[in-house]
Order: sequence, then C-alpha cells, then structure tokens
Amino acid sequence: MLALPRLLIARDRTFLFLSLTIIHNLTVYIVRLYYTALKYTVFISSGLIVSVVVYATFTFSWCSVMNRRRV
Repeated sequence: MLALPRLLIARDRTFLFLSLTIIHNLTVYIVRLYYTALKYTVFISSGLIVSVVVYATFTFSWCSVMNRRRV
C-alpha cells in the first residue's frame, strides 16, 4: 500500500521534470531564433542603408560629371 503513493509522487516528479525541460528547451529555441532574426535584420537593414548611400553618392557624382561636360 505504501509503494503506490511513492510511485505516483515519482511519476508526478518525472512529469514535472519533463514538462520543465520541454518548456526550457522551447524558451531557449525561441530566444535563439529571435536573436538570429534580429541579427540578420540589423545586417540586412545596414546593408540596405549602405547600398542606398552608395547609390546616391554615385548618382550625385555622375550627375555632376555630366553637368560639367555640357558646360
């Protein structure tokens, strides 16, 4: 009779441990996914900003050269 409650307590502890392990692994996975997405978002947005600046500089210098040739 005494073995049954101990078995139930052990089963509940195992279930609790497995639940906490799954929740912890999911949390770590979500945080890593968010960090990776944030890192690549910053990388892509900085690349877009640099490409826009390079394009604007090239266009401005090209227009300046073309305007000088006309005069």
